[in-house]
Amino acid sequence: MIERTKHSGRALSYGAALLVCLGAFPTAAADSDAVAAFYRGRSVTLISGATPDGGDEQQDRVFSGMTIVARDGAAAPAAGPGALPHLVARHLARYLQGKPTVSVVTLPGAGGRRAAQHIAQIAARDGSVIGALERGVATSAALERGVVTSAALERGVATSVMSNAYGWIGAFAPDTGLLIVRNDAGLAGAADLLTRELVVGGTAPQDDSARLPRALNSALGTKFRVIGGYRGIAALHHALERGEISGYVAGHADEAKAVLIGWLQSGIAFPILQLGPRPLPWLADVPLAASLTTDPAQVAALERVFAAQRVGLPYVTPPGVPEERLAALRAGFAAMTQDIEFLKDAARAGIATDRIDGAALAQLIGEIAAAR
Repeated sequence: MIERTKHSGRALSYGAALLVCLGAFPTAAADSDAVAAFYRGRSVTLISGATPDGGDEQQDRVFSGMTIVARDGAAAPAAGPGALPHLVARHLARYLQGKPTVSVVTLPGAGGRRAAQHIAQIAARDGSVIGALERGVATSAALERGVVTSAALERGVATSVMSNAYGWIGAFAPDTGLLIVRNDAGLAGAADLLTRELVVGGTAPQDDSARLPRALNSALGTKFRVIGGYRGIAALHHALERGEISGYVAGHADEAKAVLIGWLQSGIAFPILQLGPRPLPWLADVPLAASLTTDPAQVAALERVFAAQRVGLPYVTPPGVPEERLAALRAGFAAMTQDIEFLKDAARAGIATDRIDGAALAQLIGEIAAAR
């Protein structure tokens, strides 16, 4: 029998601590063992909403025993942000407890919203499915706080996504877009965008190629006219080279570097404006969009426009994944991004690897939603 005294609370605390040490209560070690047991021998599916560019590579690629699957039959991209989910699949499994395999399934459509909807509404919520969201989709999840309609579910397309629809693993961020214009577009500098119409091409409405010009029209009064419906970045490149359009927005400036060098050398096109929260070192002579205004209201509007760039390319779980498994995925993601082999592969693919950890990403998404 325990004698209760004025010190009994302290005694019971010591006793509770002892019981924890003896395994009577769940511990972090027990959680870790349970997570490892869950993932051991399991295949984790990484769903990507990126539209594959197609290519000559084998459709099913195998890296170190991890099968890379493109459900729509397209090959994994070799470079740029489209290759990132495949690169993550190659390396992440080594840093997950239980050492599961990781396979990529692409669900392109609606500028990444089809995949986002599947992750939020349909995918298993046990930690066996993770997702690579397209950048604009992630911020629309925070900003729109909308409802997915039953008709949209049947089409596999989300009209809008809830801000609390995901568990946030981490992100590659921030990013900067780039406006590239033809030499014969009649623009002497970025300031001319405020007074002269510029015809630019776009893909899906929520893709940066279409979203950012329209957003700049609203925020700054620029004169972009967006011609939508192009089927991917390669189609935009061909349209610019043929003179169908006078410019286009590359959502990821680093991804456009190779083609831009060729256009500069041939005198076809040049970069005129950086679109994002920070300048890129290799574009030191190209101004940021923020240089076009000093008006506080317009500066604030630009911050909202570039919220997607602040978030970058996020990796998520469906809602409701057990906390200990989400924590394990976050820890594995953070460790992977510091791995020397991952960094080497990312450099070869032209992928920037600045990282936001899961907790900071969740906080940033909340701030963006609150500022709506």
